[in-house]
Amino acid sequence: MPESDKKIYSKYPHLQLNEVEVYVDKECSAGTYGRDCEQICGHCQGEVCNRSDGKCQCMEGWEGDTCKSAKITTAMITSAAGIIPTVTTASETTNAMENTSKQDLANSTQGCAGDWYGDHCNISCSPNCSNVTGCDMKTSTCSECQPGFYGDYCNMTCPTQCKICFPNCSNGTGCDRKTGACDVCPPGFYGDYCNVTCPTHCDIFSCYFGDRCNTSCPSNCSTDGCNQTTGSCLKCEDNWYGDTCNNSCSLYCMNISKDSIICEGDGKCLHGCVPGMYGSHCNKTCVTRGCRECDQDTGTCNTCQQGFSGPFCNITCPPGKYGIDCNLHCPDLCQNCINETYCTECSQGWFGNACENQCHNNCLTCIGFMNCTLCKEGTYLIERNQFCIDCPENCTSCLNHTNCISCKDRFYGSFCQHMCPQTCLNCSGKDGCISCLPGWNGPKCQCNKNCLNEGNSCNTDGQCHDGCKNGYYGLYCNESCRDINCSKCDQLKGHCLVCKSGYFGSHCNKPCGNCKKKDSGDIQCDKETGYCGNCSNGWYGEGCNNACSNTCQIVFSTVTCEKKSGECNGCISGYFGPQCKEECPAKCLATKVGQKADCNKVTGHCETCVDGYYGPECDFSCKSYCKSSHERGFYRCNKKTGECSYCQNGRFGPMCEFLCNPNCAKNDDGTIRCHQQTGYCQDGCQPGWFNETCLSRCSGTCANRLCQRQTGACLTGCADGFQGQFCTQAVKKTPTSTGEWIVPIVVPALIIPCLLLAAAAAGFFMWRRRCRRNEESRIDISELTRLNDFHLYENGATSSSANSNGDSIGNSRMGVKMAGKSRRHGENAYEDSQEGSLKNQENSPFLYEEMDASLYYNGLTRIAVTNFFETVKGRNRDDEVYNKEFESLPKGMLKSSDAALLVENRGKCRYKNIYPYDENRVVLRKEANDPYSDFVNASYVNGFNAPGAFIAAQGPMESIVDDFWRMIWQKDCGRIVMLTNLMEEGKIKCVKYWPDKEGTQKYGKITVKNIKEEVFADFVVRTLKITMHKNSQMKVVHHFHYTSWPDRGVPSDHESLLDFREKILSTESDHMGPNVIHCSAGIGRTGTLIVLDYLLKQSKVEDYIDVFRCIVEMRYQRTNFVQTQIQYEYIHELLAVAFHTQEGEVESRQLDQYHMHLQSNFRLEKQFQKLEELTAQFCEADYWSGKLEENQAKNRYQEILPVETARPYLSMQVDGRNDYINAVFLPSYMEKKAFLLTQMPLPDTVIDFWRMVSDHNCTTIVMMNNDNPDDQTCGEYLPSEGSITMEGITIEITDSMLYSGYRANTLKVRYKNWNRENVLIVKQFCYTDWPSETAVPQNVSLFLEFIFAVRQWERESNNEQKPSIIHCMDGSTRSGLYCVIATLLEKLKMEGRINLLQTILKLRSRRPSLVHNKEQLNFCYKTLVQYLDEKEQKQIYQNVYM
Repeated sequence: MPESDKKIYSKYPHLQLNEVEVYVDKECSAGTYGRDCEQICGHCQGEVCNRSDGKCQCMEGWEGDTCKSAKITTAMITSAAGIIPTVTTASETTNAMENTSKQDLANSTQGCAGDWYGDHCNISCSPNCSNVTGCDMKTSTCSECQPGFYGDYCNMTCPTQCKICFPNCSNGTGCDRKTGACDVCPPGFYGDYCNVTCPTHCDIFSCYFGDRCNTSCPSNCSTDGCNQTTGSCLKCEDNWYGDTCNNSCSLYCMNISKDSIICEGDGKCLHGCVPGMYGSHCNKTCVTRGCRECDQDTGTCNTCQQGFSGPFCNITCPPGKYGIDCNLHCPDLCQNCINETYCTECSQGWFGNACENQCHNNCLTCIGFMNCTLCKEGTYLIERNQFCIDCPENCTSCLNHTNCISCKDRFYGSFCQHMCPQTCLNCSGKDGCISCLPGWNGPKCQCNKNCLNEGNSCNTDGQCHDGCKNGYYGLYCNESCRDINCSKCDQLKGHCLVCKSGYFGSHCNKPCGNCKKKDSGDIQCDKETGYCGNCSNGWYGEGCNNACSNTCQIVFSTVTCEKKSGECNGCISGYFGPQCKEECPAKCLATKVGQKADCNKVTGHCETCVDGYYGPECDFSCKSYCKSSHERGFYRCNKKTGECSYCQNGRFGPMCEFLCNPNCAKNDDGTIRCHQQTGYCQDGCQPGWFNETCLSRCSGTCANRLCQRQTGACLTGCADGFQGQFCTQAVKKTPTSTGEWIVPIVVPALIIPCLLLAAAAAGFFMWRRRCRRNEESRIDISELTRLNDFHLYENGATSSSANSNGDSIGNSRMGVKMAGKSRRHGENAYEDSQEGSLKNQENSPFLYEEMDASLYYNGLTRIAVTNFFETVKGRNRDDEVYNKEFESLPKGMLKSSDAALLVENRGKCRYKNIYPYDENRVVLRKEANDPYSDFVNASYVNGFNAPGAFIAAQGPMESIVDDFWRMIWQKDCGRIVMLTNLMEEGKIKCVKYWPDKEGTQKYGKITVKNIKEEVFADFVVRTLKITMHKNSQMKVVHHFHYTSWPDRGVPSDHESLLDFREKILSTESDHMGPNVIHCSAGIGRTGTLIVLDYLLKQSKVEDYIDVFRCIVEMRYQRTNFVQTQIQYEYIHELLAVAFHTQEGEVESRQLDQYHMHLQSNFRLEKQFQKLEELTAQFCEADYWSGKLEENQAKNRYQEILPVETARPYLSMQVDGRNDYINAVFLPSYMEKKAFLLTQMPLPDTVIDFWRMVSDHNCTTIVMMNNDNPDDQTCGEYLPSEGSITMEGITIEITDSMLYSGYRANTLKVRYKNWNRENVLIVKQFCYTDWPSETAVPQNVSLFLEFIFAVRQWERESNNEQKPSIIHCMDGSTRSGLYCVIATLLEKLKMEGRINLLQTILKLRSRRPSLVHNKEQLNFCYKTLVQYLDEKEQKQIYQNVYM
């Protein structure tokens, strides 16, 4: 398709489509014009016209814009034919019109007659229009012209010559109707307008032939001219021959006189040849150059030339010499001579016998002054005159004035009239450019080779209109892209768009990584980022710049790994981890001889351990009392649990941690043996002892104190005075007289049995206590083990829970089994004063016998889950129960902590004597050149059925932050739980070990980026991306920061911590390691949360839980876990609340069904009753400010007072007013102080109400009570019109809008505080669809819309961080319902689940009276169900709560 025919269409469906013709600018050849150069210029000077419209300067005799009209003169007309056309003047035309009969107007529709036109046919056509056809009645244009005229109105006269040929013209028209060009020229004329006369004779410079007389006769024709048809000369000029006289007589023909003819018509020389030449045309050289004359036919030499000699005339004199001996000098300008007067060859520019005459200036050689034989460069020879004239201006050599042979540099054309383009390398004088400069092509080298379509895609000025080839830019595509490695760049500015293979970046100056090559061999990566689509084998990362670990599994001789993360597809023996860079623990057992130790490639846990070690990483030593039995295939201890395969003699228990009863009988080697599980003596008892464990003493009344092993029956009889199987019956003696036995027998008989009974009773209770302990130990050896005088924990340790795959907080699946170790005496710890003081312990091992053993075994601390709430209620009435239990917990350092006591490690511990035990401390991989870098103050702690589910740690200090992050990385921890604030009570509790939101911080070799931060009312959740520098591996860690827990205390409610735990549980992690829990010391708050999680999970699968025993176990894993008695009590309360409200935990998809479930069998009533039972009970001191005499009048109801810890304190100074107002802060799910709940102002407290607004910059007021103008107890806090001012505060209503169910007033509040003027724009929302006689609003949908309208304003006013004031008459009944529902909606949006009971309880901890009946409780459920229905059906409120 030609460029001019191309059409461009829009690709956008909604835009107007226009057709656009694209014109390609072309350079027209000389003499043409028009869009496609299809038009021929007129008779223009220099044959040049405007390329667009053909306008030009006319040659003489022509006129018009395009010079296509011949000028007609009277002389031309007369001389041509004597025909003078009649010209009608204006007056004659007018008369003609008047004399012509006018047509009736009615007939004008049928056309005009003759040569008339116009609506009334009253205007005469041009007199030159054809009389037959006339002219158009509307436009007056002639249909046809009379002969001799042309043009639309036939007002232009045909050229004179056309007129002459009228009789011979086709159809008698003479010339073209439109242009005036003649159809046929008469003989002797030619041209479009027959205005060029053919010559009647020829001369040397002008003679033509051809059918239009436009071709020159050959230049050497004589004046007779040439044949008009063939162009052959009728006769040649002298000394030329041939049909076109283009052959000259030979230069070597003999010229006998100046004007003589030297050759015939066939070129034969008439007078013979000059010396040295022969042949009919004298075109053959004599045999030798020195031959003077040779035979004209054969060429044999007859006479030698002067200067030559020898038989063959081939011995020559040197130039300038002559004579027989060549010893004579030729004249000065002779090149060669015969003698001193006759030169045979002259120097250039000279002639004559002695070369004494100078040739004409243009002659190079001549035979006379004007008889040149050879012309200088730039001139040509007119052969008939034998003189040289200058070539055309730019010729360097030519044949004649119109035919250049060669041109000056940069010129071409038949007479070198055209200048070569600058882009030509070489150009031929005839053809123009024959080779182009590098990078250019096309007929005139005007197109750069770098144009997209080579020579066919540029304008006449050389601009590439189709764009450039890759690597070039500019209008002419003559600039290389600015960047050396650029493949394609911006066509105008040269900025790189596409890089060459293997490079990227804005300047393509960065090499791609090890991207996988394409089939073409190219390497391509993203230009902006350098990211590869795929990596070569052995490399990974977005840019494939990271080498796969050399410890990845080798497949087909190539190391392979996952291309994004670098995770190995498998590891070689001895390594594990995502990139196989972690060495398997040293104590893992290799599966093949000669290989490194094997371990799980994901967790690093050993498949099996070398003998003597156990634990997931085989980093715990089997107890020294364990022994192996290789002959039976047993190792010293179980790889997973650490339980001994066999015990040394004298020990028993899973870890051989118990001493056999020393009353067991000794065997032959002097040792004693007992059953490994039960402790039963295997070789019997020593004399005087019986039962399976030899714990019972044979009766002292047995003879020799020997008794039967199983029953205790005396073996060798009884002592004197006793009888019976057990020798417990006294022998009766017959008295000899009454007096002699009454006193000695009766009195002892009365006293001794009493003593025996007392002793027996004491023994029985001790036995029963021990028996109960023994029984419980047999049931579960992992729990607190039975103890007695002989069966002791040697170091006070408890055994760990059985190994299991259960999860703890989150989904930790890596467990570390804990085991007891020997503890040195005198290492009982006490806390630094910063964490609270504990009583110093005695310098002796802690033994359970030193406590009241009944606490362990009498079942008082073991509580059924179903009775837990009632039990806690009962305990709360007796503080001594908690006090007695807490004081009975083991305290201090219960195991060895040698690593922490090293001088090099003490500085890594925040508090003295709070150290990790050696046996379960977290061990880091040592850093190079630092043998102590394996220590961090952190301990593995078991979860329920999940050994090692937690790492309990101290809060990082500045000096150990790097170690803390090393621990997170090495132990593959996905969650960090922080339970302290950075600063508490003016003391630093923990350093900030994470960057600000969206910030990045480097900690040692690990970089941490805070990519997300969500702030809730009581906690913050951060998402941290951590990267290891050495391998660029990345992990995502979730950071849960609880912010509402005071040091050594407990949170003000239970529900926030339960919410926090649920948030942790619901956040998934990709990492397998333990969950890190820390506060400041890592024992109090940390212990409370871990114990809570343990027991809640235990309650899901077991019927009983034991808080006391759980803490005992954990204190043997980290010292002083659960630090204070109030924390101990708080755990019980948390569990009671959790068990009592767990049925209220509902997901959004189940809410409707759950609500219907509550409507039957009094379930809703029972749930409300639970609320009442769980609501916190406050004492008088909690309402201290509200009960002050000066404040009582400010309370509408004396039974609804603000809780002291939740009330706002007014700061704006007003004379006569204190800081009190009956209001409390309430949290929502996302904000700690979301609402200010208050009563309808009394007349005396209106100023306090506005003080509260200004103190807290509140921009939202929600009024839930109805207006009652007659109620004199209600203070008017808004102006009825205009504005009101009180104590420097001015309130003005600027707008008021009424909506369905509510109205909204916009207020401008101006006040001065701290000497600064302030302006607040406040909006008051008044809910109007709640009748005073009903307990709840009537329309749920309207109530929802009201809440959403308030929420929308809070967002628009950018005041979400400031509290909204919610009030009703009493500051609880209605306003409390609003706050509860708004909070529930917020949580439902964030979590997709709610626990309505817990939410109400949390708010009741600040305002106990809200949601005060079951109707309001039911309304909460109805509102949430309605919200979910409307959300699903209408998708509304998406920017508010969705």
